[in-house]
Amino acid sequence: MADRMHRCTTARPGTEKILLVDDDSQFREALAIRLRRDGYDCACAADATGALALLLASDFDVFISDICMPGNMGLDLVERVPQLKAGLPVILLTGFPTVESAVKSVNLSVAGYIVKPPDMDHLRSLLTKAVAAVAPIGVQALFGEPRPAAVPPRTRSGLERWSRTCILSAWQTNPCSTSIYPAYRK
Repeated sequence: MADRMHRCTTARPGTEKILLVDDDSQFREALAIRLRRDGYDCACAADATGALALLLASDFDVFISDICMPGNMGLDLVERVPQLKAGLPVILLTGFPTVESAVKSVNLSVAGYIVKPPDMDHLRSLLTKAVAAVAPIGVQALFGEPRPAAVPPRTRSGLERWSRTCILSAWQTNPCSTSIYPAYRK
């Protein structure tokens, strides 16, 4: 259990608490260091089991989670968060964005959907918005922008087009990931 959970301890008293969940230990620890430098108190878990244990043991202001990791088939972990901690804003991180996961996140309490490696300015912006929100801010768009008015959000095809637009937007703003999925660059 000690390998799956880690407490970042150098945050200032009274700062916002983040639960960061990712099975990639190097990425998780590097992001935790960046968040800690920004003044956040950060608890880390390597899988869904560790995340659930921390969620039950403590209160958090924001939940940041990888999508593809042990114990998180689809978005099972994110679906359980509102049952355990109602109103807790969730930010999803993924190295493998799909239209399916983006569409599914639309129906969940997701404050953001970010492609790895994250643009830190964008992540900070999402964290600021999520912490400021009294209730979950939902997916105002996967990237904090208003939903495009031309896309009917209640239809499958509309959600798929909207999701593709959001994913493409992420790839265009994140040069590290634009070459990963050239098929979506149509």
